[in-house]
Amino acid sequence: MRIRSIVAIAAAFGMSLAAVPAYADPPQASSQFRSVEAQTFSASDLQSYGLSQEEAQRGVALQDQGYRIVALTPEEADAYRAGTISTTEWILIGVGVLIILAVA
Repeated sequence: MRIRSIVAIAAAFGMSLAAVPAYADPPQASSQFRSVEAQTFSASDLQSYGLSQEEAQRGVALQDQGYRIVALTPEEADAYRAGTISTTEWILIGVGVLIILAVA
């Protein structure tokens, strides 16, 4: 009986880690993410942001293929990735579920 309780608690905890919030922010039409007009970067522009010559050339090639490159501050990059679950976290959740299934 005690093992079943432990397994039930572990399963509930594992499910709470994988739960996705059931709400979303409404779109804000009045304010844009960026107020500056989008532009195309040259290789020298990309190098001025700290990319190597190889990376800058790859960036220009991606722009030519239709991809959009944006320059973000570290704070903007953190806000852009906020709330995402990393691959490591998914692996840990999967291992936890496997352990729970093995014990049950």
